[in-house]
Amino acid sequence: MKNIVHLLVPFMALALANAAFAGSDIAGAQKSLNGSQVKFSLGPNYFNATLTVAGPNGFYARSESGSGTVSIDLKSAGATGEGVYTYELTAASMETKTDPAPMNNGRGNGTDNPVSQIGVSTSGTFFAQNGLIIDRSNLTERSQ
Repeated sequence: MKNIVHLLVPFMALALANAAFAGSDIAGAQKSLNGSQVKFSLGPNYFNATLTVAGPNGFYARSESGSGTVSIDLKSAGATGEGVYTYELTAASMETKTDPAPMNNGRGNGTDNPVSQIGVSTSGTFFAQNGLIIDRSNLTERSQ
């Protein structure tokens, strides 16, 4: 059983890496994985974005932006390992929701139905080598 798991892990990693070039889950956000840059251009409906990237050899980088674009340059951040990297983007949206009325605790806080921002997120994977992102979506099994 242990041998089967060791055989499946590389194939699962390749499948995840190939899926990384699919569209963004955040409406209107433009994702760019080119060269050594992981970059998201957020539309005007999003703010307070945080982008994190993790990869081989303990690599971890984080970038924040109040609005507009958030990006991480892998080479500048010290990514040198070859393998699958993961990214996660979170942001607040301009869309709001009315929270359910809190239970009356007798303290009279004066808030009947508070309004809060709706958070959004997307994540994915990509393959990189020596700090450069490699598009493996068009490779066949034999050429990988």
